Amino acid sequence: MGSLLEPEFLAWLERLRVLAGRTPTSSGPGENRSPARGRSAEFSEHRDYRPGDDFRHIDWRAWGRLDRLFLKVFVEERDRTLSILLDSSASMGAGGPGAPEEGAKFDQARRLAAALAWVGLGDLNRVGLGLVRDHLVQWHSPVRGRPHALELFRLLESARPEGRTDLTTAFRQYAARSKSPGRVVVISDFLQPGAGIEALRLLRYRGEELLVVQVLHPTELAPQAVGDLRLVDVETGSAREVTLDARLLEAYRKSLQNLCDELSAWCHTQRCSRILVRSDADLQPALLQLLRRGGLVR
Repeated sequence: MGSLLEPEFLAWLERLRVLAGRTPTSSGPGENRSPARGRSAEFSEHRDYRPGDDFRHIDWRAWGRLDRLFLKVFVEERDRTLSILLDSSASMGAGGPGAPEEGAKFDQARRLAAALAWVGLGDLNRVGLGLVRDHLVQWHSPVRGRPHALELFRLLESARPEGRTDLTTAFRQYAARSKSPGRVVVISDFLQPGAGIEALRLLRYRGEELLVVQVLHPTELAPQAVGDLRLVDVETGSAREVTLDARLLEAYRKSLQNLCDELSAWCHTQRCSRILVRSDADLQPALLQLLRRGGLVR
């Protein structure tokens, strides 16, 4: 685990706590309180007895004092599942061979995935992890408890950014493997115009509670190269000769800004939390921002 998360960072994560959302998503017992009322060990309130209620939950002491039948109601605790879907397509390996900070974007993305998994497992949530490209490359079914963290970290350690992106197909395959809707964190660069939103819409329609993390490399946000260049698509291999000047750079920046604005606007209308994380940014503030926006930390 050390190559992904330093001891100091893990110590900081220990001070965070993943909380249940507003609505439970599983009928299994867990550690997160539900607004529903059930039969767990923690008492919530009394209510009048009604015909058909389970007589085993009648408060006989109250009946002896007040000569009325009251039913004990308990807080029901339900399981929460946190699914982390990490884009491992070739575009996540921003920089390319010989470029500065090679692989920094994917390293940042999987460190963030590892941190979320660590915090989630520490609060006895069930945490699942998937690597996505143009399909669901790997899926680790949800597990509970810190002893399983090493399994998820090994999956992240072995991941490499390669292949094409098709989040819609990958998310459809994830939905087929996932038993029920829950909380899903999607980590990607979302550099497919329109396609990323369509893929997220599929998850939202299924009833998932989404947290969206867009990770971009500094050279993607503000490219500095100018002159005659041969640009190669890292996913398709197609190439194009261009003369990169100030006008073209400005057009690129506007196009990227529009893409980010569209993603942000969609998340806002769907009440999904979305943050942008630079690959060279300090991960602690980014993670804390994500946890707070998603209502995951106290």
